[in-house]
Amino acid sequence: MTGGISPKRAVALIKQLPHGSRFVAAQRGGPQYIGWDFDRYLRAALVDAMNNNTHAFIMANTDKKKRKPKAPKSVPTPDVVKAEEEAKKSGQNAFSSQMDMMFNKLKRQEEAAARPPL
Repeated sequence: MTGGISPKRAVALIKQLPHGSRFVAAQRGGPQYIGWDFDRYLRAALVDAMNNNTHAFIMANTDKKKRKPKAPKSVPTPDVVKAEEEAKKSGQNAFSSQMDMMFNKLKRQEEAAARPPL
């Protein structure tokens, strides 16, 4: 081999890319996934949990005669935004659309695992 790296080495390097990298984002569905690694999803879930906890506290301590505050909105993640967009297109609700996306993702992963390695 003259110069460059072998295909086997390239695949090994690609497999070690971080979850928030551009390559992994492209594999997951597009540029909206860039930077969305485990830590970022965890931080979004933490903010959602704090907001929901605060809302529950306010609801429990608000006079029953007064108007109740609305529930907080979740931090938008690429998965939820994509599910909502697909739900609008197909007429489904966002939850069923997200479940369809997850099912299709698992199906693609199983098909990829069944294929022989390069």
